[in-house]
Amino acid sequence: MDENRQIYDHFRAIGERHAAEVYRCWQAREFPQALWDELGREGVQSVATSRGQGLEAGALFLAQVMEGVTYATLDGGFMISVAVHGVFGLGLIDRCPSETVRNRYLDRLCSGKEILAFAVTEPHGGTDALNPSTRVVHCSSDWCTVTGRKWHITNAPFAAVILALAKDEEGRLVLAIVDRDLEGVSVGPTLAPAGARTSPVAEIVFEHVRIPADHVFRPVGGVNNALRKVLTAEKILGAYPAIGMMDRVTAESVAFARSRSGSGQALIRQQFMQYRLTEMQIAIETIRAFAQRTLERFARGEDVTLEAAALKLQAMRVGVETGINAIQACGSYGLQEGSRLPMAMLDGLSGTIGGGTEEAQRMIIITEMMRRRSRGQPRGEREPSAS
Repeated sequence: MDENRQIYDHFRAIGERHAAEVYRCWQAREFPQALWDELGREGVQSVATSRGQGLEAGALFLAQVMEGVTYATLDGGFMISVAVHGVFGLGLIDRCPSETVRNRYLDRLCSGKEILAFAVTEPHGGTDALNPSTRVVHCSSDWCTVTGRKWHITNAPFAAVILALAKDEEGRLVLAIVDRDLEGVSVGPTLAPAGARTSPVAEIVFEHVRIPADHVFRPVGGVNNALRKVLTAEKILGAYPAIGMMDRVTAESVAFARSRSGSGQALIRQQFMQYRLTEMQIAIETIRAFAQRTLERFARGEDVTLEAAALKLQAMRVGVETGINAIQACGSYGLQEGSRLPMAMLDGLSGTIGGGTEEAQRMIIITEMMRRRSRGQPRGEREPSAS
């Protein structure tokens, strides 16, 4: 058995132990704290940092974790919280130039005992997320103030630390580490999206929040390069919960088709059912192959910005289609809440918005298409990583 399969099986077993509680949490719009804590004890929260395997090798590990846990729980939203904390937030804090600040927050957050929110999106719209209105003003060599609003922020309802994307007085992108209990920080009520219910979101408002000057930083290598790196990782990893979910609903649909009959023949022997089931399996195999190839290239340090955006776009789209196919394959039984197929479909639909809408992914794809063709790379040949 290869290492990837061992990781997958181990975390699928963990997910199975928590599956009933995760389903209860999904229905109640609660965070599955027990599962989060166990993943923390397994080192999942820190694996993509310098204290773990690093972003590239950590992504190879996290992919198996995400697919295995999602298959077991049939919950496509919880892993958003894991990625926001361990890939986005810690991945960027790990690049803070101040060793003192870096260590202080990595010590607090790597175990998962405190949770981090990465605050990017603002009320003006997600497709323009990298043009924040939130501002950082340097009041002295020691202190800054942060002012702005962040909308629909994952982990916000219970985060102890917020990493906010902002602009400084010169209009440069910066990152600001803000402790939640500081004066001027307010978090709105938990929002109620239809899907991804185990990954709670809320609005965050900063009203002239005073923070130490060294908590405002530009990551080593620059904000744009660091963001490009962690956003690429998130897009690739986001395909793996979709794969786990697609695999599980396909298994549920096959089991249903084997157990039911129509016109004296098992449903699985009928062409209309075979069409649906084979479409579902083709989607799984296609996305899994695309995801694995892109992940391996990312781990080698190649620039896969275009491929990651295309993967996210396609994985989320076929994930929703597979969820719908599963419901239709199971007929009226598939519509019942107890089947949990509507849960999977709604979580998949949330994935088409969270982490960048379809429009945002297409903007990335077309930009990369033009850039590569201007360099004479019409077929997307490999090139060194921009980071």
